[in-house]
Amino acid sequence: MAFSEPSKSGREAEAVLMMVADDPAALIAEVSALDSIAGLSLGPTVALQADDSYFDSPDKALTGRGLALRLRRLPDRSLIGLKGEEMWTEKGVLRLELEAPWSSNSLADVLHELGFREVRLTWPGTAITGADPQDVLASMDLAAFQTRQLSRCARPVLDADGDAVAELAVDTVTQEVAATRLTYREIEVEAADASSAAVVSDLSEALLAAFPDGLMAWSHSKLATGIALERMAVSNGLAGIVASDGNLTPSGVEALAAELGTDEP
Repeated sequence: MAFSEPSKSGREAEAVLMMVADDPAALIAEVSALDSIAGLSLGPTVALQADDSYFDSPDKALTGRGLALRLRRLPDRSLIGLKGEEMWTEKGVLRLELEAPWSSNSLADVLHELGFREVRLTWPGTAITGADPQDVLASMDLAAFQTRQLSRCARPVLDADGDAVAELAVDTVTQEVAATRLTYREIEVEAADASSAAVVSDLSEALLAAFPDGLMAWSHSKLATGIALERMAVSNGLAGIVASDGNLTPSGVEALAAELGTDEP
């Protein structure tokens, strides 16, 4: 959900739509101009910027169990988060998501959840208060293996009573892959309450119907997408799938989807 939230804990429902338009800026403008979707109103936009880094141990203790430890740096604070246990369907994903402002208590909560899942990390051997979060994680033998920049324009989705039931976010993701700054764009429809999965599905289907040539359903996390891009850069290079301005092309998205398909059982 929006970065303005102080914390979240539990399971979220989310659908992801990848932009495949030849002119993504024009598509973003059309989506931003919407007042409603699937019979639900859209509230005002909140624009936010973040730097996201994912951490793991040398033996890949987290990713090996389908878990992702994320440090999100915002202009005014840092957030520590844990995601995983994803169950993707054609209508979206249900997964664990914990996220809270960086603190010793938040880190303890993450370690507690990891312990439940048989991932046991040593408490940091350095002070947490006032320390850089990345230095603290390094003292736990955790290193960043993927870093990206995220620009998000998020809007609340409101029911007839004006209550927020979901969030619609337009994300611009920039990641350095093989010394190339590569950018792609997604729409995320998310509800912090997993019981709202039907709302998320309705919203994503309405967006696909409204923009059939500009959006495609995307059953992959940003982490998985970034890992696949790195594999592609190593195996075949990025020529032909990244435009001169660094944007992933529509054909690049198709190639990326094919690469991600190799991860499926």
